[in-house]
Amino acid sequence: MKKNLKIGLKLWSINHEYLDEALELYKEGVYQYIELYVVPGSLNTYRNLWKQPKQLGVPFIIHAPHTRGGLNLARQDQEEENFKLIKETYEFTELVDPSFIIFHAGTNGSEEETARQLVRNYRNNIVIENKPYNALDGGLICNGYKPSLIDKIMRLARVGFCFDFGHAICAANSLEQEYFYFLQSFNELGPSLYHLTDGDAHGKYDQHLHFGEGDYEIEKILSLVPEGAMITLETKKNSKDNLDDFVKDVSFIRDVCR
Repeated sequence: MKKNLKIGLKLWSINHEYLDEALELYKEGVYQYIELYVVPGSLNTYRNLWKQPKQLGVPFIIHAPHTRGGLNLARQDQEEENFKLIKETYEFTELVDPSFIIFHAGTNGSEEETARQLVRNYRNNIVIENKPYNALDGGLICNGYKPSLIDKIMRLARVGFCFDFGHAICAANSLEQEYFYFLQSFNELGPSLYHLTDGDAHGKYDQHLHFGEGDYEIEKILSLVPEGAMITLETKKNSKDNLDDFVKDVSFIRDVCR
């Protein structure tokens, strides 16, 4: 399957320990952009850190905090706290000028509320990410776990779509649906970019495994991704000292697409 993809490195806004190596890997062409997850409260400390790669021409995507970080767009009673977290997120966007800003849809609320809060904080490069059915915390149910729910948010809030394959597989398993058909249905929504890891093809919870550690049908999954698409590798990082595992994961994907 010959395919040239733009691969993204996922970092958190506090990951100063990876920056020097990340810049070298970008220069070597290992990856093509950074997806930066905004850790709440990190702006003042790390503001200048992320100016450096931007000045060197590294493209960015911003990922807003998710429910574990306190941002839950599905709940009206959390709207003011959400607004504060989104304000900090948008201050990061001023630093790095991202192509897209990714939001999760929240938990234990309605897609209509998620869309309403996105409209209140609207930017024309927002994309909404699909989620598993089961949240990792306390039996909560995620918003945006199936295609019709993501489609509703996209239409109501006039936003794009970030397609996370692992999240969709987990949701399909929770809903007792065949997962590849489920992926195809999501893909019909026209994603702006993709997230990919390995995992348990029968599991209900996202594991962020390195490629080859799980049993996802990676080549079959990648057949859904168009030529030249942006795809962030969200595999875990085993070391605080280096990005060697990320380099191996990139090589795995490049080999599949060769």
